Amino acid sequence: MTEALTSKTRVIGRYSILRELRREHHSVSYAAVDPVMNRQLVIKAVELLPAGPRLSSEERRRVEQAFVRQAQAAGRLQHPHIVTVFDAGLSHAFGFLVIERINGRPLHELLAGGLRPAFVQCASIAARIADAIECAHGNGVAHGHLGPQHVYLLADGSPKVSGFGGWIDDGASGDEALAGTARLLPFFQNEITEETRQRDLRAIGELLYMMLAGRAPPEARNSNGAGSSRNGASPTLAARPDTPAILARIVDQTLAVGSGSGPKTAGAMRDALTAFIWNERTENVAPNSLGIPLAAPPPQRPPVHVATIAPADNAVPAREPAASTVAAAPAPATVAVAAKTRPPVAAPALPDTVGPRLRALLERIRPWAIRNRLPLFTAGALLSFGIFLGVLLGNMRHPESTALAAGSPAAAPSPAAAPVAAGAGPLAPVSLDIAPWGEIFVDGKAAGVAPPLTRIELPMGHHHIEVRHALAPAWQTDIDIQGSAANKIEHRFE
Repeated sequence: MTEALTSKTRVIGRYSILRELRREHHSVSYAAVDPVMNRQLVIKAVELLPAGPRLSSEERRRVEQAFVRQAQAAGRLQHPHIVTVFDAGLSHAFGFLVIERINGRPLHELLAGGLRPAFVQCASIAARIADAIECAHGNGVAHGHLGPQHVYLLADGSPKVSGFGGWIDDGASGDEALAGTARLLPFFQNEITEETRQRDLRAIGELLYMMLAGRAPPEARNSNGAGSSRNGASPTLAARPDTPAILARIVDQTLAVGSGSGPKTAGAMRDALTAFIWNERTENVAPNSLGIPLAAPPPQRPPVHVATIAPADNAVPAREPAASTVAAAPAPATVAVAAKTRPPVAAPALPDTVGPRLRALLERIRPWAIRNRLPLFTAGALLSFGIFLGVLLGNMRHPESTALAAGSPAAAPSPAAAPVAAGAGPLAPVSLDIAPWGEIFVDGKAAGVAPPLTRIELPMGHHHIEVRHALAPAWQTDIDIQGSAANKIEHRFE
């Protein structure tokens, strides 16, 4: 990076720089704060003027326009699984992007560390990425170089896709996409083509393959667009034989994008993965796993057949045969009973809102529940009575335990903890005069950035104040709050 951005840079645009995250040959990334919104984010400053012969004013104008077009393209993408670009600007020899700050780890580091998600989790992550890519394609923006270094997994397992437009990433990864492209920047266009669609679609298949096998696909796409494998065998099953056949077929067809089979768009791949997840969720999903990525199952599902009772030889049909309660399933055989026997008790029909698999399960256990309804009712009544008795006894003991706790010496608050406890006493104002700015920490807890913060209120007692400013040594002081007298904290960082 040129000397336009030194290690002493404190402000870019209206944003206050907290610290430097990463410095590359073409860019510098900073942790920053928006003083207006009081929001932490990432500033990525990008070198616009390449090394070598000096650009003419017309060439420089075209480079700046290319940067603005990329920023505008990324700013149009509003999706829960795409890193958000809030703002952009130009300053001297560099442009800067204001990017959402995410707390996650890149997928390539997790895979290198041995992460192997469950099959449904792999499909869930890939379905969310496909949904993000479909959103970008719908806005006329292609990714072009999607890889595991552009996918970040958050704490809940959901992905965030970065890297749209080459410059647009999370601010902490490398800028290999910029190397050697300085002279090509004036010709950048946000036009999506069928080739870029297929490239992004194949990249999603490669990501899913890597999550399953832990490595990249062995061979790239051949000249006719079909995925190569020996003797027509599945590359996914060859790498991981226990992969479900449906999921393996989705991966293989996506790697062979352009061959005429499989999903044609990222949205079609998302739907195929969603259908797989909804069919596998009951049997193969752990309770705490990321199982269902989308709101509803696909409209078409294979029929679920419910076991029925075959009619006996000496049986007569009931007056009102029971109709099947499973959608899209063939009507079951008429329930029959032996002659001179009591007809079965009719059960209410299940609502249509109940899922097909749940309805099938209820249909199987309904006869047993009808036969054992008296023991079930008795057990439920005893359980309810036990809960009621426990609550009643707990309420009877509560006043006595509260009185004992109030009179116990152990219940008294600690004198050392009283001043800093919330609501311990009246609050006194403390004015702040920090220049040029600083992060305020009171008793080890962040209180904000001054400025714009000019005043805080603290409870009576002794407090430890720490002020941090970028790479400068932190300044610390102690203050005693007594009465309602005005207090002031001021410091100047050199």
